[in-house]
Amino acid sequence: LCFIDADHSGDAPYRDSLRAWDNRNVGGDWCIAWDDYHPSNPDVVRAVDQFVGEVGMELRKLMSWQYIGTLSHAAVEAFL
Repeated sequence: LCFIDADHSGDAPYRDSLRAWDNRNVGGDWCIAWDDYHPSNPDVVRAVDQFVGEVGMELRKLMSWQYIGTLSHAAVEAFL
């Protein structure tokens, strides 16, 4: 699990997303989750939407977080 909740401005959320993608467990299960994905943080929304579009994964929601990964929703919920 990589949980992204740091710099919410400019392209920082996108760069954090790229780092998380490069460090995911390619041979096993993984999850990248973002906090603060809502209209009051437009740079986060823009970065996450761009990133998810580029990697071709479906953005899923759990509580206040958005996430992608190989784990089922139930597995992510149990982990968090």
